[in-house]
Amino acid sequence: MPSKKTPAGTRSVYPVPLYLVPHVLAAEMRQTEGEIAEITIRRGGWHSYLITVRVEDEEGEGGPSPS
Repeated sequence: MPSKKTPAGTRSVYPVPLYLVPHVLAAEMRQTEGEIAEITIRRGGWHSYLITVRVEDEEGEGGPSPS
C-alpha cells in the first residue's frame, strides 16, 4: 500500500483493508510535514478504503479540497 503524493500537499493511500486503516492513518500522520488540514477516508469495494491526507504548507495553504 504505497502512498501517492498528489498535487497541492495531498497524499493518498489505496487500497487499505478495514483492519489496517488505523495503522496506515497513524503512519501517514507521522510522515507528514506541516499541519494536517483534512483527513478523508472513503470506502471502496470489497472492504477496502481510500485514505487521503491534505497538509497545509508553511504558508498555510494546502490547496483545494480533493473532493
